[in-house]
Amino acid sequence: MFWWSASGNLGPYLLIQLAPLVLVPVLQWQTGAPPAQRRAFGVAIGLYVLAKLCELADAAILSAIHALSGHTLKHLLAALAALVLMRMIAASR
Repeated sequence: MFWWSASGNLGPYLLIQLAPLVLVPVLQWQTGAPPAQRRAFGVAIGLYVLAKLCELADAAILSAIHALSGHTLKHLLAALAALVLMRMIAASR
């Protein structure tokens, strides 16, 4: 937050947000991760992307639904992504 307020540059924040979307699949491919693990991460990444899209469409979603905002949906989708990964970890034990 200091960097952004001091420079107005969101580059580092965007890098932290987007790098895992590319690096996790690449690392899974390089290490030969099991298919079930790849699918779980694929679903989690998809849910994360949907969460970010809901965040961007916050006002439009609120005006269309009137009961939920995009911000609320973002948190629900992010929690669902975490649940997918927790289930994958539990199943691997």
